[in-house]
Amino acid sequence: MSTALEREATTSCCSLAGARTDTVPQLLPFVLAGLLLALLAARPLGALALGDDPARALGARPGLVRAAVIAAVTLLCGAATAACGPIVFVGLLAPHLVRARTGPDPRQLLPYCAVYAPVLLLAADIAGR
Repeated sequence: MSTALEREATTSCCSLAGARTDTVPQLLPFVLAGLLLALLAARPLGALALGDDPARALGARPGLVRAAVIAAVTLLCGAATAACGPIVFVGLLAPHLVRARTGPDPRQLLPYCAVYAPVLLLAADIAGR
């Protein structure tokens, strides 16, 4: 027989059941900033995949691109975790699974991940129940 604390920990950590819609307005600025940074970094990130020197030759600034991507990932993962709990980290698996189908180009990878990550998260939530 489980205690109330164990039930609460399982509900809040391993399920989307603890997510509430009243957090959306509070998190919206962070999500929008993260999305904007991610979209702006998509093209230079593709150049950076070739290496630092080729990326510089193509006009990208590797240090700035890395900083923008780190900021975007931090904002988006932080907002998702604040909204739903740690189960959202399952969605971090999506790019690795999608890359096998789309290849390494972030311009193709990002739209597929935007669709596949929520599906994967929902499947994990259903399987966890």
